[in-house]
Amino acid sequence: MWKAIMAVLVVASGAQAYDDLLPEARHITGIVVDATGKPIVAATVDHTGDGDLHQTDPSGRFELDTRAPAIVIWKAGYRSQLVRTQTGGDVQIILQTEAREFPICSDARAYLGIDTSGARFQFLQRKGFLATNPEQLREGSRGGVRFYYIDSQPPLPGIQHLYVSDARFGRPPDQLVWESIKFEESILLAAGDDGAVLDSRGEDANGKRWRTLGKYGERVDYNEAVEEVASRLDEFLEGACLKSALH
Repeated sequence: MWKAIMAVLVVASGAQAYDDLLPEARHITGIVVDATGKPIVAATVDHTGDGDLHQTDPSGRFELDTRAPAIVIWKAGYRSQLVRTQTGGDVQIILQTEAREFPICSDARAYLGIDTSGARFQFLQRKGFLATNPEQLREGSRGGVRFYYIDSQPPLPGIQHLYVSDARFGRPPDQLVWESIKFEESILLAAGDDGAVLDSRGEDANGKRWRTLGKYGERVDYNEAVEEVASRLDEFLEGACLKSALH
């Protein structure tokens, strides 16, 4: 089931406007392997700017033409890797295993979240943070939104928590990834769960930071935060867990 879902999710990450891409397409070929040199099959080549699904073949290889200034190679259970494309050519990508699992909440009543069927992210209530009341996106919709802020006056930029029942996987926008001079990402398997959670973060040339936690139909993120604010928001996000699918 997960493979079928992922095929849909990647296509849904969305094509960026071509005005933001390289002036000419670059031809990129590569092989994706693990730390032992074993080829990784069905690793995804993402943020290509065309909205198409690109994955490695049974030998771990991929090939594409892209105008995207950077692409990201990822697979659940590994740390993703960003590859700059300006020079084109052939590349070897080594993905390191990510041993962390994303936790399941011990008691959903002790956490903040969206009280909507299908929404799964929950957050420990922390001193120094405020949360808005959950809001329904539109009448009759299963979607919901909530915001979490550092308790300060005036309010600092905060975290948006969005669930839309018909939305696709909560991956960060292409533009954020392409403009990042620092980038980290892991696709974490959820403990005792049948899915996975994306944990992605980056920093642009101006020192502004962003971070996204994503799951099918659900996304939690902040953008354009200075280092001090980003560190505080990360404290809140580190208290994240998934509400059990049984609840």
